[in-house]
Amino acid sequence: MLETWNSTIYESIKQKLLDSAIKLIQDERCGQVIDSQLVIGVRESCVNLSTLSEKSFRIYVDNFEKAYIESTESFYRIRIDEYIQKHGIRSYMQYALQKLAEEEARAVRYLETQPEFNSVPKLMKVCLKTFVVDYMDHILSEVPRLLHEEDTNQLRLCYELVNRVPQEIDRLLVLLEEYIRQTGLKDIRTNAEIMLKDADKYVCRLLNLYVRFSRMVNDAFNNDPHFLTARDKAYQDIVNNTSVFVTEIPTSVCSGISRVESRCPELLASYCDMLLRKSPTNRRLTTDEIEQKLRNVLLVLKYVNSKDIFMRVHKSHLTRRLILETSADNEMEELMAGRLREVGMPAEQINKLGRMFQDIKISHDLTSEFKEKYKISPQCSTSCISSNTPSLNLDIITIKILSGGAWLLRPQPQSSISLPAELEDFLPQIEDFYRQKHQGRSLLWQHHLSHGVLAYTSDHGRYEFEVTTYQLVVLYAWNRRYDQHLHLDCLLTSTGLQDVDLRRTLWSLCEHPKLEQQIVCYSPKVSSEKQFTAKTEFWLNLKFTNTKMGKVQNRRRINLIGRLQLTHEITNEEESMAIVELRQLRAQEGIIKLLKTRKRLHHNELYQELVDLLRFQFVPSKRLIKEVLEWLIDKHYVRRDNNDMNVFVYGT
Repeated sequence: MLETWNSTIYESIKQKLLDSAIKLIQDERCGQVIDSQLVIGVRESCVNLSTLSEKSFRIYVDNFEKAYIESTESFYRIRIDEYIQKHGIRSYMQYALQKLAEEEARAVRYLETQPEFNSVPKLMKVCLKTFVVDYMDHILSEVPRLLHEEDTNQLRLCYELVNRVPQEIDRLLVLLEEYIRQTGLKDIRTNAEIMLKDADKYVCRLLNLYVRFSRMVNDAFNNDPHFLTARDKAYQDIVNNTSVFVTEIPTSVCSGISRVESRCPELLASYCDMLLRKSPTNRRLTTDEIEQKLRNVLLVLKYVNSKDIFMRVHKSHLTRRLILETSADNEMEELMAGRLREVGMPAEQINKLGRMFQDIKISHDLTSEFKEKYKISPQCSTSCISSNTPSLNLDIITIKILSGGAWLLRPQPQSSISLPAELEDFLPQIEDFYRQKHQGRSLLWQHHLSHGVLAYTSDHGRYEFEVTTYQLVVLYAWNRRYDQHLHLDCLLTSTGLQDVDLRRTLWSLCEHPKLEQQIVCYSPKVSSEKQFTAKTEFWLNLKFTNTKMGKVQNRRRINLIGRLQLTHEITNEEESMAIVELRQLRAQEGIIKLLKTRKRLHHNELYQELVDLLRFQFVPSKRLIKEVLEWLIDKHYVRRDNNDMNVFVYGT
């Protein structure tokens, strides 16, 4: 029956039949109401005829399907150009998505959906070319303006169109990445002067940029992993940019070449310090707000290349907070250290932070035991103190026994300074007490890490100064000659300080930035401590007074330590070289670890795997890796392959 229908009737009327069906479909596209069963009947006739034999299988494909697809393409080709000219490319994006959805629904209704024919995907491929591929340049040319305007609705339409063409998505990714990079750097440069003076504003600006770009990726690109990666790459460039916040680090110990790096790690560490110590910033925030801001710091830290610099500065600030007892919340301090471990910081450095917290707790118990023993046997204790020395209130003494390996950058020699007799006589007692509890351990007094409170009486009142031990020693030089003028060489003799330490300490007492009147006066005036000479005279300000809101304060405690460095003065060169030395050690460890596991590696593979291994600390330079490899070869830990000089073999 079907064969008779095919040979006698269908072959003679198929063109009229197909033309009529296509005409009905086009009428429907134009908004007219049609009898869809007529079109479906034509399709079913073609499909049924295609099942007669292998020879007749293509009747549906070569007739109905082909006519349907070709008519669809020709129908929209003219209308698309007219629509773009009349309404513009932005309106066209919505139009294209709407028509693609309509044609897909229409294809499911009118085309055969059996897998062997695969008609719907064929049509959608042609529609995609007609609506998107052929107009891709027009669509992408509008993206930079949409990004600049942050029009997420239009960007989402653009993304939905481009995402249908996988090979074109990279072009959209490049546009987004470039926009984020340029916008972020422009914002940083515009506000550089303000942010350089205030770490709070710098970190807040970085976080605002991150939130802004993340919201755009979410709203416009549906948090597509490819676009999140593009955001991360661009944001990493912003964080590590060296056009504004710059510091120079040598590429290696031997070379005199410096590598420019971002100051972002230092500013992040300073911001953490503001949040964790007793400061105006800390006092106006709740615990939850501080915790959230610390999480934000860790979020930015994830994009920092030189994480080792952050850890060094963070540890320096932590040392200061623990010694001066200025931490706002000890639990928050330990929580921060734990989170640094979670973001991939080296376990060795985090363990040192844990040891620092442990030392403070042990020192607190040790101080209590020492005071208890002193109170129980006062006669034994006072026998060690000179009878000519005024007794010192034991309650104000706090002992801190610190592990040198955890606290100090490098071992410091014990400084010989002239402490007040009230303090000097207690040192042997503390040493004897500690040796009785821990045999075999040696104590090395680090006076530059100590601090105290000094009572000072002027003509206008009595004040208490929070001072470093160096400041205390300098002020004590006038204890029995408060009205005398002293020269620099006299102070050197009476204090026992090194010249550089004395000058720095005197400057903090003569030119304290937060005091209207200085405690120590000097003549002649100079612009820095380096200009002090043997003829410079220093004397106590006996008329010292402190005012608050225009009123004279007769009694007040004043902090003279401020941000004064507690540790020995370290030049930028020494600090930079210490960082480079540590980086060389890390690179040596990494190379040996990789070669011990893999036995042999090509130079390119070794470089890439070493960068991946050290990415949570820093990004090693090629010069650094070259010098480390040469050193390892000289020491016979590594050798080059005899057949290929670019292949390195683990030495056995």
